[in-house]
Amino acid sequence: MGHLHGEKHADFLFPKSIRNELVASGVAEPHVVPDSGVSFWIKGEQDLPQLIKLFRMQYDRLAWKNNKN
Repeated sequence: MGHLHGEKHADFLFPKSIRNELVASGVAEPHVVPDSGVSFWIKGEQDLPQLIKLFRMQYDRLAWKNNKN
């Protein structure tokens, strides 16, 4: 789904199309490993709603994929 690096940032493995959309919109940055997902930097409490939204996006995507099979 994704994982946290302490209180600093979270990494998510989204498909390339979603990854590109998140990066282009400025929501997240490309992960340091090319084409592997995105990193979301947590600068303070104000970033928590967006962090939760990213986890929810990933959960919904994976739940839909699993229910489809």
